Amino acid sequence: MIKINTKLVFSITLSVILSFFTIFVIYLRKNIFDYLIQKDNRIFKALLILFVSMIFLEIFKLILKLNNARIIKEWNLNLSSNISKKICNLPYKEFSDASSYISWYTNDLPLVSSYIFQNYIEVFNQVLFTIFSIGFLYYINYILAITSILFLIILYFTGKIFGDKIGKYYQRYAIMLQEYNSTISNFLEGLNILSYFNRKDFYKQMVYKEQDKIETQMYNIKCLTAFSDLSFAGTKGFLELVMFVVTIYLIYINKISAGNVLVTPFILSTFLDAGMKLADIYIQIKFSKDLKSKLEKYEKNKLILYPNMKHKIEIKDVSFKYGEKEILKKCNMLFEKNKKYAIVGKSGSGKSTILKLILGILKPTEGYIYVDDQILDNKRDLDFSKEISYVSQEVYMFNLSIRENLTLGYEYTEDSIEKALKEAKVYENICTKKDKLESNCNELSGGEKQRISLARALLRNTNTIILDEATSAVDKKTSKEIEDILLSKEDKTVIVISHHLDEEDSRKFDMIIKI
Repeated sequence: MIKINTKLVFSITLSVILSFFTIFVIYLRKNIFDYLIQKDNRIFKALLILFVSMIFLEIFKLILKLNNARIIKEWNLNLSSNISKKICNLPYKEFSDASSYISWYTNDLPLVSSYIFQNYIEVFNQVLFTIFSIGFLYYINYILAITSILFLIILYFTGKIFGDKIGKYYQRYAIMLQEYNSTISNFLEGLNILSYFNRKDFYKQMVYKEQDKIETQMYNIKCLTAFSDLSFAGTKGFLELVMFVVTIYLIYINKISAGNVLVTPFILSTFLDAGMKLADIYIQIKFSKDLKSKLEKYEKNKLILYPNMKHKIEIKDVSFKYGEKEILKKCNMLFEKNKKYAIVGKSGSGKSTILKLILGILKPTEGYIYVDDQILDNKRDLDFSKEISYVSQEVYMFNLSIRENLTLGYEYTEDSIEKALKEAKVYENICTKKDKLESNCNELSGGEKQRISLARALLRNTNTIILDEATSAVDKKTSKEIEDILLSKEDKTVIVISHHLDEEDSRKFDMIIKI
């Protein structure tokens, strides 16, 4: 995930310059104070150097922030892409509640960005501040350097009392946010049901209950953080006082100049802050690495290409159960190439299940499905997109233009798009829209959306077309016209599901399969 690139090298270089000049600017005040006591004219040169150094320091800070922001952006985009790959590689049967996947983007990614990515950048700065500050203290007097290291060890163990617990609380907080999103999504989807029973107050109660859990967890985190800050600040203040006394003593015995009384507390503070920041970074990365690993790692779901049908698709002795409920038992069917089939039956009789078994979306409990002499893979997902155009009864339109919903990112000629729209009997409807193909699909009626969904499938121009109640929201006259166009395609195998067919419609098919 974290790759060495020019931006990162540039950031490290700037960090070296910035951390050195930060400590140097502090140290320079010691010389100015000594020159002042000695009434040495070099004080003016020292003041000029201090002024110029502070200007360059702020410029470097700005450049470093902008460069780091670009690095974080690249890492975030890379992780977001990994999340998308992870979701796209989920097998059909493992894809569950969408809200849990949304939380990967909205909750988990920002947490990883904050606790890991930003800390990867920050760790360079803090390591350099630690090195340069202890280096300057050693330059002033080795006793100050040794004392500072001892102080840092004391401060580390003081902070560790709370640090591990705060990290675990944040881990739990991330899980609770995901559960909260799932609850909100679940109740919003069922809000109409609550309104039917005049129980929308139940929605408010459940949201309040879940929100209370999150706020309580955050309150506990803030309480722990407050006590941790108090413990850290108190200990640090005491240690700085001790350092001040040590500095005064060293000045008193003429080991260091008087100007050091101004700078040693500041350099010590920088050293301790940097050291403790490194400890905090370690804790944050430690408790966030599992989250990062979850978002980064995925097992590639290798789709098996659906066999090219040369003669037939055959269902042999296929049974299928949803849990304990048996939907199909010892089912046998034959679909020959370029013929037209209608599957009819009551609701719940297993019509849609048969189509999903043919497509490989569902796997038979018993029996096999053959494409010519090849058995469909019963373990892995199948990519049927090049062989079969499938329109399910659940019409879904993305919040995009009509064109984008049709093409789904592929390139098609205007003629092929127009042909698909005409065959789906929706071309004239689109032409009446102000922005035509660039109109948003939210502007369409239910029947228009269903026909766009059909046109999306026809645009693929596959050899087999499978329709599951694909024109249920379309008026009868238009539905028959669409049906006639599809059934007139001599080079296509067409399988259609319908609750019922009249005698006239039945004659158009090569076979009516009743279940």
